Amino acid sequence: MGFAIQMTMSVVIGMGLTVPFGNRLLTGYLRGAVVEIVYGVIRWILGLLLTIPMIFEMPPFSVSATSLACLMGRMLYGLTLGMLATRVLRGRDDRGGEHPPQLVSA
Repeated sequence: MGFAIQMTMSVVIGMGLTVPFGNRLLTGYLRGAVVEIVYGVIRWILGLLLTIPMIFEMPPFSVSATSLACLMGRMLYGLTLGMLATRVLRGRDDRGGEHPPQLVSA
């Protein structure tokens, strides 16, 4: 049950940046990877280092080996999501095909 909840949260949070801003921010593979990694680091700071300790009445910004492992996981997830989302948003454009549908109207 916990794994299913974690995967659902990952999808929702990953889509939180990709769907509204993907066409503007994820214009190339490198830029997509960097944007999503930075997004993951921001979520790590706001979630794991600030919000969760405040909920459990612990001191905020305590970095441990566990939190650093979580940071690495978020960065790897961001790298994967950035590359994959860029590929999906580009559609078949790399092979000379049609352009992908726009997720957000400009």
